[in-house]
Amino acid sequence: MAGIQYNCPWNIAAKFNIDMSFSASQIANMLEEYETDYRTGMNIKAVAEEIYGYTSGYPN
Repeated sequence: MAGIQYNCPWNIAAKFNIDMSFSASQIANMLEEYETDYRTGMNIKAVAEEIYGYTSGYPN
């Protein structure tokens, strides 16, 4: 099956179009899940806005 490429974000050999940006509220949702598991006491809204400010919503 030579030549077959599967399109997914982890297959760097295949081209794909997908919007992988996150809004500050989407980042906050992920942080809420993290906070539920680890109870760090973080200010979720402030941390989400700070992450968004540094990344413009694109994970690295």
